[in-house]
Amino acid sequence: SLPPCPLARYTTPETALVLAHGDEEERKEALLIANRIAAAKNSLFDPVPIFFALKEYQRAAAVIADRDGSSGVDDVVNKSLMLMGGLHALQAIIDPVGGALGLALLLKGKIEMDAEFESQSYKLVQYIEASFQESKIAYETGELEKARKGYEALLAIPLIAERKDMLAAIYHDLAKLEIQAGNDDKAAEHLYAAIQVIESIRANFSLETERIGFVGDKETLYADLVATLTRQGQYAQAWEVAERAKARTLVELLAGQMHFVGTQDNAQLEEYLEELDRAEHGGLDLAYYRNLMAGQESADASRGLRRLDALRDRIRQADPTTAALVTVMPQSAEHLQQQLGTETLVEYWGVGDRYFVIVVDAERVRVIPIDARGLEAEVQAFRVAMQDRSSAQRDRERRIRLEQPVPSTSDAASEAAGQRLTERLWRPIAQYIQTEQVTVVPHGPLHYLPFSALPLGDGRRLIDTYSLRLLPSASVLSYLSNQSQTSQGVLVLGNPDLGDPSLDLPYAQQEASALGQILKDSQVLLRNEATETVVKRFGSEFSRVHLASHGMFDPENPLQSGLLLAGDEENDGRFTVAELYQTRLNADLITLSACETGLGKVSSGDDVVGFTRGFLYAGARSIVSSLWKVDDRATGELMQRFYAALERHRDKRQALREAQLELRKAGYAHPYYWAAFNIIGEAE
Repeated sequence: SLPPCPLARYTTPETALVLAHGDEEERKEALLIANRIAAAKNSLFDPVPIFFALKEYQRAAAVIADRDGSSGVDDVVNKSLMLMGGLHALQAIIDPVGGALGLALLLKGKIEMDAEFESQSYKLVQYIEASFQESKIAYETGELEKARKGYEALLAIPLIAERKDMLAAIYHDLAKLEIQAGNDDKAAEHLYAAIQVIESIRANFSLETERIGFVGDKETLYADLVATLTRQGQYAQAWEVAERAKARTLVELLAGQMHFVGTQDNAQLEEYLEELDRAEHGGLDLAYYRNLMAGQESADASRGLRRLDALRDRIRQADPTTAALVTVMPQSAEHLQQQLGTETLVEYWGVGDRYFVIVVDAERVRVIPIDARGLEAEVQAFRVAMQDRSSAQRDRERRIRLEQPVPSTSDAASEAAGQRLTERLWRPIAQYIQTEQVTVVPHGPLHYLPFSALPLGDGRRLIDTYSLRLLPSASVLSYLSNQSQTSQGVLVLGNPDLGDPSLDLPYAQQEASALGQILKDSQVLLRNEATETVVKRFGSEFSRVHLASHGMFDPENPLQSGLLLAGDEENDGRFTVAELYQTRLNADLITLSACETGLGKVSSGDDVVGFTRGFLYAGARSIVSSLWKVDDRATGELMQRFYAALERHRDKRQALREAQLELRKAGYAHPYYWAAFNIIGEAE
């Protein structure tokens, strides 16, 4: 038994493992439990897994070194524990990604498998667990050759193919060993193998990964591979890997989304998706695992992985656009360049303090590493300066009164914050951008950055030199250009009644009414008529949909972000991102003229991809949305100028730029009024 513990609530290793993944206080409690277990050297419990989950590798190594080779556990107790462990091990084998199979499946497995198989499965799983822990501890404590030998021995065991959490970590550590030795070719080989494992399932390694302490390492894998390929001068391949990382982020975000409307009418699509979910979360036959344990299946080409690959191929054939949401589909740099045409693409991607700027034109791909330390704070500072409404109003009043542009204190503040970002993000690549039209693919906190407002000096900003559009990833070009638009007319929804007078937007209502006068073939719905049901039921009948309402973005639960429209008996009025993936809009342009349709606070994640991709997947070729809560009078004027510019030419990117430049000249010079709006998606 354990020595007395003052933390009466937490006395078991299982509880300690849960606490090890909690907040700082819970981690302290887990460490206390592990230390008390380690102090009781003849204890039934093993503290190593707890130290391991806490990444206290030195403490784990000390416990391993202090063992005398015997457990001190009574044989009867040990056999009882092995029986219980065998059942849990069986569940872990069948369900490596943590999906709950339920008691019935465990009982069925126990009946079908004889005692010898139970015993052998338990021993093998325990061996793999212990070997992996010892090898990882050796790696983290500097015993690199011991770690290498341990990892290579594990790779020779066929069953390791089903422990994807461990397998990815093994390949990653082996790659880092090769990087340290200067062997970039071998490192790249291991890193490619690791990301192939990660991309073999949709969901995060949530339960299994938390149990062994490897949450978040998948992003570092991609970053290490991009850095390795960049050192080798393989810039096109580095870009391809960055795109794979973005695709993986979206696939993981949508892993819980079981229903997609699909871009094509295919009755088998949903059946394929359900089968894919079952295959990823367990239920494979026990004979397969008998073969694995007997060494009759290879780790590189096991039947389970082949089954998943076959399912993904069928989904790609049924609907390539939906396939891009449920599996990573690598794209070649050459194909992406062809889709890009004559403009220049600037893509940002990175993890933590390591960022890469990838500049692509029709002839070349360049990758420039940049230091991202403090980047999120700089983006936040610039946004604060941009959103200073009182300063913007004072600036506007002063300009109107003096009838000339006069620098304000807010201009100076925003200039300083913006200049730091310009020097970090744009100056290193400016020499490579020879076109006026530029496509920007942001990442992480850069999704929250108004690129068009970045200062270039002498009062100029990026919008004065470049015509910008945004994309959530370069790979969306493949299906944006293939979407045909057959709808006609404009659907305008303005100032929906949300049941709270404080949420009314009178200028949004005026904006919607004015657009109804300007736009041909338009249908304007206001207040109680501006419902979520109208958009879902009739949105696909219009080539343009304009929504002047409130929006919200939830970085913690991005699939619940969305638009606030009027509710009715059929829908509650909260049109979420999750619902977008089940809706067809078939629109050439979606305009989100709302208080907060783009983003709220700065977050370090890439979750906003789900919001914009949701509209693009629903059939929109382009989206205009805002980055912060915008003055609704200025927004009304901007939107009228934007649609008027669209009547003159078909380039939506240039139309938005012209409207923003005109608004600046009309007294709304402060970026607060105009810089929040971006065009996302197809430009023509």
